[in-house]
Amino acid sequence: MLLSYKLLKHACLLILFLSLSHLANSTVIRGTVLDLKTREPLIGATVFIKEINVGASVSLSGTFKFTISDPRQYTLVCSFIGYKSLEKVVTVTSEEKLQVDFDLEENSNQLNEIVVVGVLDKTSDQFALHTEKNSESIINVMSAKTIQLMPDITVANILQRFSGVSVDRNSSGDAQYAIIRGMPQRYNYTLVNGVKLPSPDNKNRYVPMDLFPSDLLDRLEVIKALTPAMEGDAAGGGMNLIMKDAPSEFTVSANVATGINTIAAQKGFSTFSGWQSHAPIQTHTPEYVATSNDFSYKNFDYHNVAPINQIYGFSIGDRLTKNKKLGAILAGSMQDVYRSTSSTFFVPDNQPGPNNLPTFDDIYTRQYSNHQKRYGVHVKADYRLNSKNQLKLYGMFVELDEVQRRHTIDTSLSIGRNGPGTGNTYLLDRSRTQQQSIFNSTLQGDHVISNALRMNWSAVYSKANNAVPDWSEYQTSQQVGYGKVILTPQSLYSFKRIWLANSDEDHTGYLNFIYNKSIGDHNVEISTGGLYREKTRNNTYFSYDLIPTTIAGRPPQFLNGTSILSADQWQFNGANAAMGNATNPNTYVAHEKIAAGYLQAKLSLSRKFEVLGGVRAEHTAQDYLTNMPLVFPARYGSKSYLDILPSIHFKYRLTENRNLRVSYFKSINRPGFFEIIPTNMPGDYFTESGNPYLNHAKIDNVDVRYEWFTKTLDQLLVGAFYKHLTDPIETIWHKDSVSTSGSVVGPANLGSARNFGVEMAFTKYWGSFGVAGNYTYTNSQITTPKLFITASNTNTVVNQTRPLQGQSPHIANLSFLYKDVDDGLNLQLAMVYTGKRISLVSPYQNIDYWQQPLFTMDFSLEKKFMNYFSFYLKIQNILNTPFLVYLPHTNLYQKGPNALPDQSDASRILVQREYYGQNFIAGIRYKFSK
Repeated sequence: MLLSYKLLKHACLLILFLSLSHLANSTVIRGTVLDLKTREPLIGATVFIKEINVGASVSLSGTFKFTISDPRQYTLVCSFIGYKSLEKVVTVTSEEKLQVDFDLEENSNQLNEIVVVGVLDKTSDQFALHTEKNSESIINVMSAKTIQLMPDITVANILQRFSGVSVDRNSSGDAQYAIIRGMPQRYNYTLVNGVKLPSPDNKNRYVPMDLFPSDLLDRLEVIKALTPAMEGDAAGGGMNLIMKDAPSEFTVSANVATGINTIAAQKGFSTFSGWQSHAPIQTHTPEYVATSNDFSYKNFDYHNVAPINQIYGFSIGDRLTKNKKLGAILAGSMQDVYRSTSSTFFVPDNQPGPNNLPTFDDIYTRQYSNHQKRYGVHVKADYRLNSKNQLKLYGMFVELDEVQRRHTIDTSLSIGRNGPGTGNTYLLDRSRTQQQSIFNSTLQGDHVISNALRMNWSAVYSKANNAVPDWSEYQTSQQVGYGKVILTPQSLYSFKRIWLANSDEDHTGYLNFIYNKSIGDHNVEISTGGLYREKTRNNTYFSYDLIPTTIAGRPPQFLNGTSILSADQWQFNGANAAMGNATNPNTYVAHEKIAAGYLQAKLSLSRKFEVLGGVRAEHTAQDYLTNMPLVFPARYGSKSYLDILPSIHFKYRLTENRNLRVSYFKSINRPGFFEIIPTNMPGDYFTESGNPYLNHAKIDNVDVRYEWFTKTLDQLLVGAFYKHLTDPIETIWHKDSVSTSGSVVGPANLGSARNFGVEMAFTKYWGSFGVAGNYTYTNSQITTPKLFITASNTNTVVNQTRPLQGQSPHIANLSFLYKDVDDGLNLQLAMVYTGKRISLVSPYQNIDYWQQPLFTMDFSLEKKFMNYFSFYLKIQNILNTPFLVYLPHTNLYQKGPNALPDQSDASRILVQREYYGQNFIAGIRYKFSK
C-alpha cells in the first residue's frame, strides 16, 4: 500500500512539473473551427502546420492551440471529413498572440460510407457517432478513445456503461457476463470483427467477457436489432468487438501500470504455486486404480505474496509498401491482477418449512484470493490487390489464467452455536486453477465483380478451451464454543480432487453477394448469402473422493497456521472412488452443424426513407455421445430443427441529424451442450444438472428508437422495445433423486414470457465540461408452476408470476466529464445503478433469491505531457459497495435460538453478502505517429 502511494505521489509531482514547464518567449496560436452555416464547432477537425509537420485536434469547445518558439511564416491547413479543406498563412513574430479562425464549408459531393471509413479516425468518438447514425439497424457504439478514458480495463466492465446493459460478476467482483435489455446472458452472443466466437464455458454458449483486455479494441458495438444477414440466435443483443486496425501511418503505442486491491493489501493475499496438471487416469490406463500417492499436495502449501497488480500493453502498425497497399498491426496486452473477496452465504435446506418458511443448513464465511493473468494478442493485415479486390487476414488469441485459494468456515446451524464459526464447524480449503482461452483466425476477401455486384467471403477457424486442472478441496471438522474457544481438535473429514476440461472447435464459412442498383431516384441493394459451421465439443470430467485413513485418525499437522497434507492421511471412499469416475456422462463428445441462408433487400425510397427487410433460415443439427454403458438412459441423443427468421427495419431521416427507426425481427436461443446432457456436476452452492428434453427458445422482437446527433459530441437516443418468448430457458432449482443433496439447479423450458421496456442515452457538453448517461426501464413477466408447503406439511402446486432471471427493472449510468484538449487533461466520475433482480429461481413459491440494488462509483484521470506521454489513474468501486442477496420473506431469524447474523430488516432475510474492495491503477502511456 505504501509503495503504491509513493508511486502515485511521484507521478503526480512529475505531471505538475511538466505541466508548469513552458518555453519562454514563445508565441501561442489559438483559433476556432466552425461550420460555416450552422456555426457549430467541428470537434475532431485537424489543423496542421506544414512547415514543422505538427498537427492538433479541435477540442470540445471548437478550439485549437499551438505554441511556436521560432518566429517565421507558417501555413495552417484545416480539414475535416465531409468539408472542404482550408489554408491560411500567418506570420509569427516574437512575444505575440495570434488568433486564426476557420469556417469550413460542407463538401457538396455526397461521400459514401466506404470513403468515410477510409478517412475518419476509427478510434474516435466522431466515428462511433457516425456508425450509430448510419447503421442499418439499432446499435450502440463506444470508441477506443472513450474506452481508454474509462475506469475499466476489461471489455466486461466496459459493457456495463452501455444503455440497457447490466453485468453478472464473478467471485472477484469483476464483471463477467452481460445482460442486455433484461435478457439473461444466454440470449446474447459475442462477435470479433463480425465473426461469432465459441465459448470456453463448460456449461453454456455465452462467452466470458472478462477474457478480453479493453486496450485491444478500436471500438465496441452492442447490436440490439438483427438484420437477415446476421446470425439469428441473439434476442438481447450481439456484442461486436472491433479489434485494432492498421493505422494510415506508422504508429507505435505502449502502456505500463501498477496498482492494488485494498482487501488483498489489508488482509494479505494467500496463494499456492504448485498443482497437478493431469489426473492419474490421464497418465495411466482408463482402468487404472489410483492410490493416495498418485496425488501432489503442493497446492495446499499456502503462502502470502505481495499483491501488486501489473498491466502492460503494446501495439505497432503501419501501411507498408510504396503505394500503401499492405496494412498491418500487432497488438498485445498482459494484465497480472490480484483480487480478494470477503463473503457470507446462508445455505438453504432442500425443502422449506410449513407455509414455505425458508430454512437453512449452514453459514458459509469465505475469503477468496484470486490471482488472474489475462493475455491478449491481436494481429491483422490487409492487402489491396487492386481497386476491386482486397484480402484480409487476422488472428486473435486471448487467455485468462486464474489461481484461486478459497478458505471457508462452514457453521452448521444446529443447537449450540453462538454465531458464525461456533458450534459444529467445518473448515474447507479449496485450491483451484482455471485456464480459459479463445483462438480465432479469419481469412476474408472483398471483390467487386461489376459496377453493381460485389462479393465477400470469410473462412474462419476458432477454438475455445477451458481447463480446470486439479480442483482440490479438503475439509476438517471441530467443535467451537462461545468466544471462539476450541472444544475439540481439528480432525480430517473429506478430500476431493477434480480434473475437468472442454473445448469448442469451430470451422465456419461465410459467403455474401451484394447487388446495388439505382433505379431513377431510388437506390436498391439486394444481398444474399449464408454460412455453414461445424462445431465439435469435447468434454472430460474426472473426480476422486477420499476420506481419512482408518488406521490412525490423527488430526492434520500444522505449520504457521497452514495444514500440511500427506498421502498417508487419506484413503479412497470405496473402490469406485479410486477409478477417477471414468464412466461419467460429463465425459462426452457433441457436434453441432448449422447451415444458414438469407435474402435481404434495402430500398432507399427517398433521401429520407429507407427500408431493409428479408428472411433468414437456419437449420440446426445436434448430437452427443457420452461414455456411459449402452444400458444408460439418454446415453446419446440427437435433435434437428429448422427456423425461419423474418425481419424488417424502417429508418426515416427527420433531418440531417435526426433519425426515427422501427424494426421487427425473430430470433432463437439454442441450449448449451451441457444443458442437454443427462448429468450432474457439483457447483459452488448447488449441484448442477442437464436436461435432455430441453427445447430451443423462439423470440419475437420489436424496437422503436429516436436518434438525434450534432456535429459536436452531443447526442440523444430514446427508444422502446418489446419481446415475446416461446419456451424460454430458465435455470431453476428443483428436487432430484440422483444428486446426494436431493436438490439441483438446471435448465428448463417455462412456457412463454414477455419483456418490454424503454431506454434513453444522452451526452451533452458545455465547453470542456460534459455529462453523459443512460437509463433503461425493463419489465418482464413469466408465469410458472411452483410448490407451496401447507401448514400440515403437504405439497400443493400454485402459479407464480415473476420477472425473468437476471432482469433489473431499473438500470442507470451517469458520468461527469472534463475534457481539455489544449492541456491534455481528461477526468471522469462514473456511476452505475443496477436495480434488484432474481439471482436464483426457487421451485417454491415466493422464495426466489433476489440481488439487492447495486450502486457503484468509479473515477479515472488522464494527463498528457511531453507530446507523446500521458499519465492515467483509475479507481474502481470507490464506495466498496457490498453485493447483497436476500429472500423477500418476513424475517423470523432476527432473534431467538435460530437467529442469523446481519439480519437488520424485518421484511426480508439476508442470505449473501460479498465485499470486493477498491482497485487502484496508475500508469503511463506512450504513443508516437510518424
